[in-house]
Amino acid sequence: MKKYLLLLPLALLMFSCGSDTETTDAETVATDTTAAPAPVEDPALKGLTDEDKKRYYDEYGIDYSKGMPAGLKVGDQAPIFKAKDHKGNELFLPDLYKDKPLVLVFYRGAWCPVCNKQLSAIEDSLKYIKNAGATLVAIAPETMDKVGETVEKTKASYSVIADPNGHIMNAYKLDFYVTTEYQKKINEFLNADIATYNGTEEARLPVPATYIIGTDGRIKYVYFHPDYNQRPTINEIIQELKKL
Repeated sequence: MKKYLLLLPLALLMFSCGSDTETTDAETVATDTTAAPAPVEDPALKGLTDEDKKRYYDEYGIDYSKGMPAGLKVGDQAPIFKAKDHKGNELFLPDLYKDKPLVLVFYRGAWCPVCNKQLSAIEDSLKYIKNAGATLVAIAPETMDKVGETVEKTKASYSVIADPNGHIMNAYKLDFYVTTEYQKKINEFLNADIATYNGTEEARLPVPATYIIGTDGRIKYVYFHPDYNQRPTINEIIQELKKL
């Protein structure tokens, strides 16, 4: 995994604007967002043949042949981004963790039942996260109108960011290309087209991940799992916040 050790002044010099359309205004400043997903060696794959590895990731819709996301790790500097949430607020990452820790939740989209369940649970327990002294923001590579669907389904009162070009999920090393077979399954069972939801030509998704960023801008906690069914519990997040 690469470390993001760029300090804010340098990051601001590297600021790269995204699209100027309403639904693609997420911008990143501390990473090359055009970089391909970095390779990662999941412990579950140790000793497996390439074919066995492919079958392992096929189950979760990850096109292993196009590279694997690596995620960030504890101690890494959180890549800086600027984006609008569903309320129209412009969010700048350093402002979010300036006075209190930030819980950053990456989800797959409004079409994802597991994501909606997670985000609804977060809303139900949001007061406990706030009582632990933290702010929470959710991010998905879907367009802003689809973020609106997510908010409607989950009743989220916290900020939800649209990242349709994948700039942020790429910066946090979470994105992967979705297999054709998995795209067909989503179409068949959920009546949703991933690329259309994301406003892109190719279907890419993040590994659902949760990061806690400290007031120094460094990552204090990571939950990263290729199995999209695996998500951290609210209690686990709260317990990690209490350690800060």
